[in-house]
Amino acid sequence: MPQNAPYVVVPDVNVYLTAARELGRGFTIDDFQNRLREARSRRNASDVFCTFATLLEPFPDGSPIEICSGIHILETVAYKARQPKGQGSAEDSGLGWSFDEAQPIIEMIYSLIETTGGTITPLNGTYLNPPLDYEDGSVMKCLADIHPESALCQRICLTYDRKMIKVLEPRKADIIPPMVLMTPEQWCSKIRAERFRVVTTIMKR
Repeated sequence: MPQNAPYVVVPDVNVYLTAARELGRGFTIDDFQNRLREARSRRNASDVFCTFATLLEPFPDGSPIEICSGIHILETVAYKARQPKGQGSAEDSGLGWSFDEAQPIIEMIYSLIETTGGTITPLNGTYLNPPLDYEDGSVMKCLADIHPESALCQRICLTYDRKMIKVLEPRKADIIPPMVLMTPEQWCSKIRAERFRVVTTIMKR
């Protein structure tokens, strides 16, 4: 039986920073792994750790999930982690961490990618810019460039940036290759709905 096409998931910068903020200054990879283990017991929750926990196991229909990223995302995460807090708008405010304190965030990203067999794309410009700004367009370019040989894989960007989602909503039917933007909460809801569908299908047999 052929393997199902993978889900290719690219978390936005704000997803990683949310996890780092929750873990706190000076966290270690072990701290992150402990939060993931705890999250697996909360299968009906939708926080950032539950989101990552679902990404580390197959989709409920058996399809593999690959967490992927790009050099631009890694560089932006590192920059935002060290950027001072409280600078202007929320978009201009960072975590205010030192270089050493920010390193575990990058290690966390590499760990997620390696665990799921994902990839890191090189710097390669932007996509859908405009209407997106340069940063968001770079994230979408990363997602678009993964598995260019496959028309079947499902490409998903997870972001807390609802403005980004809203901007692309009217254009989603025209995006090539097809890509879906959703919040981590929406992803967790999708997982729960698919689990229910799979169980219901099995019970009807």
